[in-house]
Amino acid sequence: MITIIPTLEIIKAVTDTNITGTGANERREAFDCAVDLKSLGDVHILIEGILYDRLEKRLTEDHKIFFQSVCRIDNSAKGIVNYNIQKAINWVADSESKARKVIILTNNTSFYSTPNENIKIITPADFLYGARRILEFTKNKTFISIEEFILATFFFG
Repeated sequence: MITIIPTLEIIKAVTDTNITGTGANERREAFDCAVDLKSLGDVHILIEGILYDRLEKRLTEDHKIFFQSVCRIDNSAKGIVNYNIQKAINWVADSESKARKVIILTNNTSFYSTPNENIKIITPADFLYGARRILEFTKNKTFISIEEFILATFFFG
């Protein structure tokens, strides 16, 4: 029902602990919250294939196992001429939005587009605020389903 697509700067912060600072920690926490939401309901984490290929050579074996088991790696934009990571993410998000709601998780909101109402571009700070509320309500069991609460928080709220 919901797909979260982390962008390059999010995945770099997750995989490279040499990247420090408040922003890097926020990006890591946002990704961790996305994984927590995935464990609670119909939430997918999609890593665009061009992005994954760019980082794969620097990933540890543990990172590779984690990403391949927890995330869906989408290679559908590979081979499209003149597609960089941003264009590929926009294309994959648009395709994914035909069947699911999509959250593009990024600090660079101007790089991505929302061709329809099923796509939201959200910064790590805004995502963390909403995801923490969702996780807190999950503990208290104050809503019907995680998917409905994610929709209410990020798409209708």
